[in-house]
Amino acid sequence: MIDGYVKGGRIDLARAVFDCIPLEERNLISWNSLISGYAQFEDGISVAWQLFEKMPERDLISWNSMIDGCVKCGRMEDAQALFDTMPNRDIVSWANMIDGYAKNGRVDIARCFFDEMPERDVVACNAMMGGYLQNGYCMEALGIFYGMQSDGNFSPDNATLLIALSAIAQLGHIEKGIAIHCYIEEIGPCDEVARSFLRV
Repeated sequence: MIDGYVKGGRIDLARAVFDCIPLEERNLISWNSLISGYAQFEDGISVAWQLFEKMPERDLISWNSMIDGCVKCGRMEDAQALFDTMPNRDIVSWANMIDGYAKNGRVDIARCFFDEMPERDVVACNAMMGGYLQNGYCMEALGIFYGMQSDGNFSPDNATLLIALSAIAQLGHIEKGIAIHCYIEEIGPCDEVARSFLRV
């Protein structure tokens, strides 16, 4: 019920339900749902912090919700402190930090996180590519894309292809756009990717 209210944008009702649950009956799901809801709003991040501090136990979702909230509010020092103290990290933790630093124009720090990741997935690659693209480093974004293709551990998804096509469009490299078009035809196009190709 708490999660439903949070997803419906009714954090006030979610909190009312949470407050009615006896302390000993609150579980990680209820704590995490409420923290995640508050952490999405700049004026709610302080409430999320208070709840996070009171949690009897935390899991990766707890930590990642707080990091994500800090990133969305531009509070990278707080996100970094959480990242540094969390007992375990997963790909989501790393991708949140990459995304946060890139959105703040610190692609150098974002790239350090990307390089230090123990393992990567397409989401982390998309975060780094998107960060490069946002900051005008189109060739670097394409470098990640080509690395994904040659690595073979995971395939680019639609978001990857859209970022790559946007980078190519900004660079005006028609021949690279045609190469990606051939790649898309091999894997089967989607509507968004096809529309992006028309802009190239």
